[in-house]
Amino acid sequence: MAYVAERLTFEEASSDWALLQRTLRNDSVFFTLPWQKWWWELFGQGDLHLCRVTLDRQVIGIAPLMYRDNIWRFLGGTDLFDYHECLVLEGHEVAFFETVLHYIESEPWSEIEFVSLRDDAVTLSVLPDIATTAGYRTVIEKEDVSPGILLPVDWDAYLATLTKKNRHELRRKLRRLDTSGVRVAFRGLSDRTEIEGSLPEFFRMMRISRDDKTEFLTDERQHFFESLAEKLSSLGAIKLFFLDVDETPAAAVVCFDYKGIRFLYNSGYDPEFSHLSVSLMLKSWCVRNAIEEGIGYFDFLRGSERYKYDLGGVDHEIMCLRISRE
Repeated sequence: MAYVAERLTFEEASSDWALLQRTLRNDSVFFTLPWQKWWWELFGQGDLHLCRVTLDRQVIGIAPLMYRDNIWRFLGGTDLFDYHECLVLEGHEVAFFETVLHYIESEPWSEIEFVSLRDDAVTLSVLPDIATTAGYRTVIEKEDVSPGILLPVDWDAYLATLTKKNRHELRRKLRRLDTSGVRVAFRGLSDRTEIEGSLPEFFRMMRISRDDKTEFLTDERQHFFESLAEKLSSLGAIKLFFLDVDETPAAAVVCFDYKGIRFLYNSGYDPEFSHLSVSLMLKSWCVRNAIEEGIGYFDFLRGSERYKYDLGGVDHEIMCLRISRE
């Protein structure tokens, strides 16, 4: 029996994709078919290569790749994907990546550039050795960090995991919010209609909160997110959280709940309420809500912003793997 690689369309790969994701370790919302397919339809350039590997008709993996300018990459960039990965059936990792590397030889490539690989990614643990053995030059570089929290069973246990300073500061700011004399309400939305109706307010607060978020939120990225919210709402994955002050939205956060993990994807706030630390308060409430819903891990995703560590985040590293011909 031999491992065989073939190129598929999204439609041809859909059933196998779903099967592989059910067994995937360290799965992520970024690896779902709707996320990858919609990104390709809006932003994809070059040639799409969904490389499926089978063994005696059994599907053992899919590599979601694109080829452009003699370079192989994963679908998606670092702006909208925090993580990348191949979908591989456990126990077949070495044979899968050997077959994918052979498949890549179908094009006259000069480099393989795989970004956004978390330090526990299967691709990162297996492919470099295979490429080196095959005679290619392999370089692994640190790209970023992604802090997260292994959530305990209740809020008090969570507070006990914080440093004394961070625990004191969080409690102080929560008390200040409670005694500020304003009416404070936290809202969590998961209904598709409610989310669609509230997204414009979320985008508004993103734009006014920081200059870099204003630059990030182009019309194309906003359209990507609006459509993605619609597609993922059927999975029950998207959550939109607000903190209201005197019935006025003061901060907003978009999260994805997926396979026992809450991913904090993006946020915004109204600077008029910054004296109440509304952005941090809402994020702490998102953590508390995740604990109450029995979620096991809170992933702050890419970036080393201070608030992530104030709330107890512990780093995973995000790596970039480059493979080139000698």
